[in-house]
Amino acid sequence: MGGFHEPNEQERDIALHWLTLENRGSLLFPFVCSIVVIVGAMTFVILAFFDKVMAPIAVLMSVFAILAVFVSIKHVLTEGEKIEKVKRGEVLVADPRIMEVGYKSYGRYVHYNIVKADFRDGEGVKSLTFVISKRIKNQVEKDRKGMILKFPDSRNKRLKKNYVFIPRSMENVIAED
Repeated sequence: MGGFHEPNEQERDIALHWLTLENRGSLLFPFVCSIVVIVGAMTFVILAFFDKVMAPIAVLMSVFAILAVFVSIKHVLTEGEKIEKVKRGEVLVADPRIMEVGYKSYGRYVHYNIVKADFRDGEGVKSLTFVISKRIKNQVEKDRKGMILKFPDSRNKRLKKNYVFIPRSMENVIAED
């Protein structure tokens, strides 16, 4: 379990591969949610023309629609910035000790695939639980190897405090797609 270091070419290729693969799947959800909220807000706006009681609800839905679009755009830009930083090599990589790979339930209908990993950050050892996709979980269960990415010099506050867990190998990934 080592601390953060500059990635070599192979580590950058692996990180770029996994971030690009996960980026495709993670952008569809905010886009669909934004479309649903916009359609709902437009429906309420149209109904507000016929019934004045619906006008406050239409205004509230319009505000939510605008916020949903801004959150989606921020998410897309953050994911794009991660990929660009990996391409330029402005990322740090740590080798974690994987403590647990599993499945966590937070309620009846809320389930997450998780990885608990220990890694050295600065002087101390941090232990974090990462929510991961099923594709990453399957790869980590096979190899029990991974990398943690840290984006140190970012103006984006969400990205600066973010650690990203990815598998260390690219075996059997192309066959799963």
